Amino acid sequence: MNKCNIVSISNFDLETYDEKIVAKEVPLYYAKFIVEAMNNRFSGDDSQDYFVIKPTDYVPYVFEP
Repeated sequence: MNKCNIVSISNFDLETYDEKIVAKEVPLYYAKFIVEAMNNRFSGDDSQDYFVIKPTDYVPYVFEP
C-alpha cells in the first residue's frame, strides 16, 4: 500500500501560516476518507485550516519572518 501524510494547510493561501503534519504514514486508501471527514468537520469558508494528502517526503512550510 502507498503511504502518505495528512497535512493542514492555509485555507486562504496565506504565507504566514505554518503547515502542520496531522497524521504520518497513513495508507492512501484511508487518507482519502480521513481528509474528506476532517474537511467536512473542521474546515469551511471561515476556517483557516484545510487538510490535504501529501507524500511522506513532503516538508511542511514554516513561516520565518
